[in-house]
Amino acid sequence: MRADGVGAGVAATLEVSLARVAARLEAEDRRRSRLSQLVTPAPFIGAVPLIAGAGTLDQRDRYGPMDGFFWDLRRITVDGFTAGSVAVYVNDVNTPRAANFPQPGDFTWSGQRFLFARDRLIFVATGITGNVQFSGDAINVSMQLYAEYVM
Repeated sequence: MRADGVGAGVAATLEVSLARVAARLEAEDRRRSRLSQLVTPAPFIGAVPLIAGAGTLDQRDRYGPMDGFFWDLRRITVDGFTAGSVAVYVNDVNTPRAANFPQPGDFTWSGQRFLFARDRLIFVATGITGNVQFSGDAINVSMQLYAEYVM
């Protein structure tokens, strides 16, 4: 160390800088931990009950996000039938379809197909030979993060 105290000043500056870096890393760790609780996978699975080859599945509390959250819908897969079709609606069967399956298959979104609290998926099967099973993936996100999530 130099006698004029310059070395001590450099060491003090370095110590302050390292403390700031450590504090930022700790804050980032806390943020990631919090996000892991506020952003979670939301897989779903089910079957449409059929009578004479037709049926509707509309369960408000099962195929949509809970209050305080939204879903970023990513994929729906429908299979198990050899004839007929399955339509998927959001909230009301009198609105445009969110997805249509004239045969078994996948429908995917790359992002920005949101379901908000109290929204739900409704599955309508018609002319079915076989049965209708479905599964899907969504990302369950707290509304606290909405602005940050969509940016």
